[in-house]
Amino acid sequence: MSNDHPRPPRPFYDDAPPAVREAVQALYHWHDGLRQAARDDEPRSFAAEADRVLAEQPLSFLPEATARAAYRACRTHGLPLADLAGQVRAAYAWQGPLRFPSRADLRAFEEEWALSHGRQLARLADAYHRWQHDAVHELSRAFFSTARLMHLPDDLARDQLFIPLSDLQQVGVSLEELRAGHRTEGVQRLLWRQVVRARDAYGQAMPLVKDLDRRVRSPFKRWWLAGLEMLNQIERNGYDVWTQPPSLGWHHKVQIRLQAWFGKTTFRPR
Repeated sequence: MSNDHPRPPRPFYDDAPPAVREAVQALYHWHDGLRQAARDDEPRSFAAEADRVLAEQPLSFLPEATARAAYRACRTHGLPLADLAGQVRAAYAWQGPLRFPSRADLRAFEEEWALSHGRQLARLADAYHRWQHDAVHELSRAFFSTARLMHLPDDLARDQLFIPLSDLQQVGVSLEELRAGHRTEGVQRLLWRQVVRARDAYGQAMPLVKDLDRRVRSPFKRWWLAGLEMLNQIERNGYDVWTQPPSLGWHHKVQIRLQAWFGKTTFRPR
């Protein structure tokens, strides 16, 4: 297994408009902090503390400064605290062994963990009007799915699987086979299905481009293309995320920037 830890795309973290950049980063620190707290050895009851979020009270497992900054971001920009609370409830998933029996079970988790975070970022980009809801949700799923494919070996090492067990059963792949990293025909077919679903989610999010304010349109396209390129690399590497984790080299970043500037919304295979 590779020791590399590729970083999934983090839309708008470094390139959000100055007026909202502090809020964007505060929300990422909250999101990442919850995952890190769950991965600590100490068992925690996240659901019991979700109500504290609605009262903007400190949480026992997050630094006070992290919680205070996230609450301030919501208060300043009119973001629902309920989305922060949903992430607290969903943080249990990072705590220990995890399985999702069906895709419906996985989507229910995504709603509270990934989609709530995506909605907050979209509101800061003025991109969460009624007609944009579906596209924002699909984009959130796309980035979450891409990240979990990139970190599949690490998740499995923690006894966590973000692919529904029903998908494994459909292609005849056992959890042990997947954990061992054997790129059998069944494993490749399983990961191909996950790539296809993630790519389709990016496609469903494409209408956001024409609706976005010019200040965020170019950064959005760069991150959209970056996510697609991660999927393209996984595909080109024969779905070997164990020894060939995808990453963005300088040539990829240059190509992405050029395509975003010149309005292209596809990524040419290399």
